Amino acid sequence: MNIKTIMTVASALGLAACLPSVLWTSPIEGANLTGTNLPIVAQGNTLYQLYPVGTQLHLRKLDSAGAVQWQTPVDESLASSLASPKLRASDNGVTVGYQDSATKTAFVKSFDLEGATLWASDLGEHASETLDDMTVAADGSVTVALRLTNTVANLQRYDATGTLQWETALPACFLLCATTLGLNDQGQLLVANTEALATRSYLMDNSGTQIWYRYRSTGLSTLGLIPNKITATGNGFALLHPFSSWHYDLDGNLSWTYSAGSQANIAVDAASNFYIPGVGKVVKLDSAGALVSEIDLSDQNGIRQIQWRDDLQRLIVLTNYESVGPEIDGTITADTGQALSLYDETGTRKARYRSKASMTKSSLCTPYPQCTTVSYIPGETWGAFATTTDKKLVVSGLMIDSERHAKAYRMP
Repeated sequence: MNIKTIMTVASALGLAACLPSVLWTSPIEGANLTGTNLPIVAQGNTLYQLYPVGTQLHLRKLDSAGAVQWQTPVDESLASSLASPKLRASDNGVTVGYQDSATKTAFVKSFDLEGATLWASDLGEHASETLDDMTVAADGSVTVALRLTNTVANLQRYDATGTLQWETALPACFLLCATTLGLNDQGQLLVANTEALATRSYLMDNSGTQIWYRYRSTGLSTLGLIPNKITATGNGFALLHPFSSWHYDLDGNLSWTYSAGSQANIAVDAASNFYIPGVGKVVKLDSAGALVSEIDLSDQNGIRQIQWRDDLQRLIVLTNYESVGPEIDGTITADTGQALSLYDETGTRKARYRSKASMTKSSLCTPYPQCTTVSYIPGETWGAFATTTDKKLVVSGLMIDSERHAKAYRMP
């Protein structure tokens, strides 16, 4: 290599190193400055984000440059609609599932690409309704899991025009349960009823007819009743419980099990490798469930969300972090926030982005954190992330008491 070539390569590397990691920040005017972050999803290069205004849900659409295309209230007829909303996108637009926790009523509303309402449904008349989960297929059809009592849930399928296609009741579960849904490309629906000690799984076809049922003991989580996360794969469904993870093929056969889990989700790549979040690590299993490698996340404080991008050969992991240390003035300072870490196919970390930490200074005591707070400086929280086709990594964020926003990062 001659000197000119070396200089050219060095200049290019230097330019890449100087490129900003934050590509854009899109603030949300009028949004609440406290409370939890609400969902954000991507469809191609389009982003949809929910946000709170007063006690009402609002929805906005962004392009991949962060420009607002439109924004609209979801349903102004409700007194409050902020409890556990669901947000799903398809090529036809975006669908929001929401509920009024005071009156125990749930609703679904679908919007087209321009923000106009395509259809809305109050999901029938029931004494009590809680929207446990919702899926949207590529054709715009919507399936909801609607909890009617502690032990009974109904499944409902609507087509892209909002016409009810079928409704079926799940068998009653034991004492208390929560329902999650997973939908594959063939329209088959895996339904998981998570109980305190077990998971009951049902595979349904396009018409809502049960194909098979499976029962799996999981043990009692110290975290309480955590709904199983479901990931559709090329030949079945992977399920994640805080204590364990496993995979059913389409015939209901148990392909593999692994004695680790979390509250996040399982990711799968094109080679049918599984990425399973656990305590202080993400493990990579091959298609037969054999351990391939581990990513050490012991410096983080809990995994919240993961995604695999085959086109980039990148695993994206959203975690909580906390650093605690004594100060010379006899206090303890704790920095807490969220981090986005990107890893290649070998598990090598390629980038890590952190939210601005919230800083809590407390009196020096044992055991921490049962101490007297001396001062608190609010920072930034991240609720969830989405990725666009053109390689942007976008988080739903809140600068506490200052600003709600979406923020985009480069994906190296």
